[in-house]
Amino acid sequence: MRSGVPLHVIRKEVLIEAGVSHDPDHGSFSKASINQKINRVERMMAVEDDWPTQNYEEQVSVPADARWVTLPVGVTLRSIRRISVLFGQTWLPVTQGIGPAERSLYTTDMRATPIARWDYKVDSPGEFEVWPIGAQPQVLLFEGVREIGAMEDEGDVCALDADVIVLRVAAAMLGRDKQEDAALLATEAARLTQQILKDLASTRPRPNVSRTARTIRRPGIDYIPPGSA
Repeated sequence: MRSGVPLHVIRKEVLIEAGVSHDPDHGSFSKASINQKINRVERMMAVEDDWPTQNYEEQVSVPADARWVTLPVGVTLRSIRRISVLFGQTWLPVTQGIGPAERSLYTTDMRATPIARWDYKVDSPGEFEVWPIGAQPQVLLFEGVREIGAMEDEGDVCALDADVIVLRVAAAMLGRDKQEDAALLATEAARLTQQILKDLASTRPRPNVSRTARTIRRPGIDYIPPGSA
């Protein structure tokens, strides 16, 4: 996978693939418009496919008596896919959402372990709330997908594969004027994407920590099917 390529290099390669002027400010497309297309294509790539290189795992230590926790550097609430808490030797799922039922079962003066719920802190996007509040330190594991940042400066680099970005942007630039060439570039981009994802999947490490759900469900925190209580 060819990532980490600077914006100015990607733009130059796009112009070559599209067969247009190497000076975008004097051609049919301005530098700004090409940069915009490059950024949009990379964002679309991130949405359309699961790129293992963008997945992250971050551990956070939660101090005793802590209700509010700071997010790890580089992690946003929107990027989180799963949160788990280490309880003994097992990672247990932490469910999003803290409502009246949870706050009725445990008050801010009470302590319980492990953490079972988390939720957004509306007035502070860099923090989140955990519930119930624990009497001892705990560890949370964040799993998610890094968001694609915008390439604005010439030295900013791509997070995903530069070759796929180049092919897709060039195909879009050719558009209806050169439909056959555009189709060939789009087909090559799709083929290359699938090959890269296949290669990345084959080298993806297997998780080495087992995950099990709680065998004892707690009212107000865990979902209890009707009639099973």
